[in-house]
Amino acid sequence: VDSAFLISIYAIGALISVAIFRGLYGTISTRSSYLVHCFTMLLGNGMLVMAAVVDKFSFALLARFVVGLEGGVMLLTNTVLVTNSSPRTRSKYLALYQVFVGIGLVSGPAIAAAGLFAGDFFGLIPAEAWASAFMCLWSLILIFMLLLFLSSEDKAAFPKEKQPLLGTANDTMEDRTIMLMGIGNFLRIAQRVSWEVGAILIAEIEFGWSVIAAALFISAYGFVQTASQFIYSHYFAGYYNDAAILRVLEVGEVTGIILIFGRLGGYLSMTSFIIGSILLYVCNCLTSAPYNNILLNNVSKKSEITLLVATQVGIFCAFGAGPLYMRIALNFFGIDQVVLAAVLLSSWAIQTCVNALVEREPPSILLHIALAFAVTGILIIAVLSPSLGGTGYSNLFSWHPILMSMGFFLFMTLGTLAYRDTNQSKPFRRRLHALTMILATLSSLAGYVCIFLAHNQSGESQIGINESSSRQAHVALGYIAFFWLLIQVFSGPIKAFILEAQGLRKVIWHGFSGRSCLLYGYLVAALGVWLHMNYSHRGWRLPLKFALTSLIFALLLFSGIPMLLLPATNANAQGGPTQIVDNTEFSEEKASSDKHLLLSDFEVDVSKSKQGGNIQEDTSSSSKKKSSGFLDFI
Repeated sequence: VDSAFLISIYAIGALISVAIFRGLYGTISTRSSYLVHCFTMLLGNGMLVMAAVVDKFSFALLARFVVGLEGGVMLLTNTVLVTNSSPRTRSKYLALYQVFVGIGLVSGPAIAAAGLFAGDFFGLIPAEAWASAFMCLWSLILIFMLLLFLSSEDKAAFPKEKQPLLGTANDTMEDRTIMLMGIGNFLRIAQRVSWEVGAILIAEIEFGWSVIAAALFISAYGFVQTASQFIYSHYFAGYYNDAAILRVLEVGEVTGIILIFGRLGGYLSMTSFIIGSILLYVCNCLTSAPYNNILLNNVSKKSEITLLVATQVGIFCAFGAGPLYMRIALNFFGIDQVVLAAVLLSSWAIQTCVNALVEREPPSILLHIALAFAVTGILIIAVLSPSLGGTGYSNLFSWHPILMSMGFFLFMTLGTLAYRDTNQSKPFRRRLHALTMILATLSSLAGYVCIFLAHNQSGESQIGINESSSRQAHVALGYIAFFWLLIQVFSGPIKAFILEAQGLRKVIWHGFSGRSCLLYGYLVAALGVWLHMNYSHRGWRLPLKFALTSLIFALLLFSGIPMLLLPATNANAQGGPTQIVDNTEFSEEKASSDKHLLLSDFEVDVSKSKQGGNIQEDTSSSSKKKSSGFLDFI
């Protein structure tokens, strides 16, 4: 926990440094700003050396805070790149910037490991002080290079007019974009640094590696990330649609997390962890350039600096929060691959939904379906496996959570997704929706019969009398979910009959009510995961419960995000009365009319005018982006 605090205190200093470096813009030269960074780095690392010598943790915290004050140089560098690049080349430069971030990720742990080795070998100063001593030397080298090679008159990177720290954008879209920039970068970096903290502990405790080996292990991932960013900047950035690239990276991230979940035993478990971590880490890092580029292309020139400030605030907040919440989770649930993967899955789900808000499209249908099958499959295995704490197939109670999960997690989820497939005709989608909802009802009804008979066998109350408060809550909430589902089942055919026989839209609440019922059912099921159901066994271990809850949470977000993206009503174009539209049904017309809302187009490069940020389309052949059937499909 102390190490997490040392990492997090850096974030406080870094947040303050954003305001400091923002205040320097336009007042001093680029070289002078970088020199402020170097002298701050020299002071902070010198204090870290002293802290190691006197062995005072409080002094080490203060030193880390001072080191954090040089973090605003990231805002400085991003400003130089963005203000001196066009929208068409910006994505490439943002990716190249991440190449140098990757070099830092490689060199940082490597320097730390080399410092520990040097301390053990030479013994002149404490081993943990050697890395800080090297950084002091590096600060002096940078100061010399800046004075020698960079002009003291260079102010080209800065806007001539200073802008306030929080920006002056009054447009609602720009305010929303600034918020998404901060949130998205927070989630991306928090996931990355939380993996780093968790991976080091897994390598040391589960795999038995030394501290030096674990540090070099993290450094190797930085090398892979650097190479990937270099390849991306040369062969993908500016050539493929940013939104499509984000979709592919989302799939890559969750695939890596699934591999981290793997408990195959021995070297297979270690191999699965390493491969999954590479996939997760690389895809997470590559997300930066396309995500930020989409948002930068959506604001006027005057708001770009504000957007970059939001980026750095999000990043530095993540530096503080990521290590803390990962250490809290590992301390509470146990240092385990499953816990690490569960935390990563939760943050991935939130990040993917924020990406959907940026793209103004719901998460991928295929990804959503895969998640529904994953939740259902893992829960079934957990219930039927006594070795995992489940009650086994011979216990009548076991079929209650199995059938209920199939009803809500699988069939009802597929039912809501039926209208998302705009490649099929509306009547086909309506019939598919009806079929999946019938299966959901039958499965849920069978699940209720199983729990009713199980309670009869054991002499327990059907309504939770004399049970724990958590079990009583689950019973009460479960009855509401079950009867709500029955209402949906009976109202659906009525709505369809009136629509087909009379051409009228009645029972217009059916769609919204159905999606709300589904989300409510997810919450009831999540509560059930934490109930102790196997009285002859200790039940599911905390890591498994946490993992299942994370999967349900991801499914909840995926199912809920379309309700934020799609309006429930559309006004009549002739100014007449409002026509109620059931937005469960994603019509081709709706999809077509919303295409102008996308923040990044598939075929043309969108560039902003220098005067006020007006959007213009560059239709020249040089601006055409490459298109890929696979990317478009995702």
